[in-house]
Amino acid sequence: MKRLIFSLLTALLSIAVSATNPDFTFVSPDFYSMSVSSGLNLMLTVDRKHDANGKYQRKALMTMTDISSEKKLWTMDFYPDKEWCTLTSNGVILTSGNKTHLIDRYTGKTTATLKLNALYYDESADIIIGYQKTVAKKLLAFKISTGEKLWETKIEKTPAPRWEYLDTVGSTLLVTMFPKIISINLNDGQIKELKLKTEISDNKGTAAQIGAGIALGLLTGGIFATEMKLTDVNSTPIKEQGRYYVSDRDYIRCIDSALNEIWKYRLPEKTGAHARLFIDGDTLCMLNEGYAFSSFNNKRRSTGKKFFARFNKNTGENINISYLPEKHDESIWDKDLSPTSGRLYLYDLQSNSYHLLTNRSDSFMLWHNKGDHYDVSRVDANLDIIETYPYDNLFTIRAETQGYALVSPFNDMTIFHVITSDGKHVETWQADSKYLVLDGDHFYTTKPLLLERHSFPQK
Repeated sequence: MKRLIFSLLTALLSIAVSATNPDFTFVSPDFYSMSVSSGLNLMLTVDRKHDANGKYQRKALMTMTDISSEKKLWTMDFYPDKEWCTLTSNGVILTSGNKTHLIDRYTGKTTATLKLNALYYDESADIIIGYQKTVAKKLLAFKISTGEKLWETKIEKTPAPRWEYLDTVGSTLLVTMFPKIISINLNDGQIKELKLKTEISDNKGTAAQIGAGIALGLLTGGIFATEMKLTDVNSTPIKEQGRYYVSDRDYIRCIDSALNEIWKYRLPEKTGAHARLFIDGDTLCMLNEGYAFSSFNNKRRSTGKKFFARFNKNTGENINISYLPEKHDESIWDKDLSPTSGRLYLYDLQSNSYHLLTNRSDSFMLWHNKGDHYDVSRVDANLDIIETYPYDNLFTIRAETQGYALVSPFNDMTIFHVITSDGKHVETWQADSKYLVLDGDHFYTTKPLLLERHSFPQK
């Protein structure tokens, strides 16, 4: 969804608005990635050479730099295809396969090597959590600064668990590890679980696999098949004021930070699917998209029903459920309806300001196929268009901090506009890539051969 020609509006904005000079530049002809830790005045960069065809070399170079003196403190070989690294206030974390190396940020010396597949770290708590081997049977926690083991706790056997961080409340870490949400006490590793029905049987996928097994069996003398599933039959949890909301195949729930159920509402039978939740005032809204993913080939599969439902967020009382049309004009909405992220900025040329667009309790936003490009339209549950917003005037939120937002036009993600929380334009930065790292009062962008640090305006 990108036009080949940039909009005149964006071009005018980029030229007309001049930005102040960056307060730090770093020459890096082979720049690949970087990380910073707030307040340290240190920067960890990865340089990776590539050939004339743009193909990267296997080996890269990791460098620690003191920003205040612009002095390189140390370097180390790094292999981006199989390793990951980040700078924290307690040291550098370097993962390689099933090992995690903890490195002193000033000397580059390894302080500890852990047999750990890292899942999560918390700088403020000086903790890193992970599991061992290829199947997780227990979680282990260590101090980042020293490698000291803090605790270990047993979990249900999980092949390569997928974690989605939800929140940290006091000493408790909430993590979605589908098909359940788990709450972990960071001090002692105690776990509480809320199980969700996020998978259902996929008879069609199982039959397809058996069919393939029969073909293979003619050659091997055996048929091998496992039950296929439809996965992601749920929403991503959202949070507001200490409460969390999530849907699965059967229910939409409201829980607190201890995973205690405040209320739940039973959805119409066999209708729950991949869904999006959002809040508008006292109303919790659910856009049930009517699909899931097949474990057979990871493709979208229709399941449940497409509907737009509203609930009282405090009590769970259902206000209404409106089923979307079973068939829609695919020349307008594509084969699959494509909801937006739910939060976009619309630029108004007349006032030179930005207006925040959100999903509302009476409507939601979909990408609207215009043939040669996509706009965004606000629609009701009948897919009747309430309002359409031109693609060239739409901006996506890249980051928010300190009362400011960084936004970029969809047709050129290398432009960064700094705007205030009420939509007033402050300044514009032009980079040469989409790369952006946020660090408190600063953000980093790249230009040819340069990494630049910019400061948000002081209020």
